[in-house]
Amino acid sequence: MTFRAQTAATELPATEIVKIGETQPPARGGLKTRLAEPPRILVVDDADTIRFCVTQALTDEGFDVVEADRAHKALTALKAQTIDLMLLDLGLPDMDGLDVLRSVNDNLPDLDVIVFTVRNDRQTKKTAEQLGAADYITKPFDIDEVVETIARQFE
Repeated sequence: MTFRAQTAATELPATEIVKIGETQPPARGGLKTRLAEPPRILVVDDADTIRFCVTQALTDEGFDVVEADRAHKALTALKAQTIDLMLLDLGLPDMDGLDVLRSVNDNLPDLDVIVFTVRNDRQTKKTAEQLGAADYITKPFDIDEVVETIARQFE
């Protein structure tokens, strides 16, 4: 079976507020349930190299991967398709990742979000956890650790 990575192609102006929960396709049954199709992971990072490496590693493990290099593209992807887990960088150019996490938590509280970031301070980690982050990985990271952390969410 072949899996492919997609890019969130539809763009919205960065200033437009997206209510991501209103048109979200029905959930696939939750993360803890075995899925009939490969889990779809949204990888959000503005660094092309990191996004490519993470996407390749996840695709090699059988995940269906959607990419976004900006917050507004990520929010659009969440609105347009079913996403099973989001891997979110906090340092995005158009919106702080913590604001993205807050929006996801408010609108899609069942969606697990794993934060991966260069921010290695206790306050940011605490805030991310309070906003519903399922896990927090600091950069630089071991790609195997990222894949294992994501895979654990589906056990």
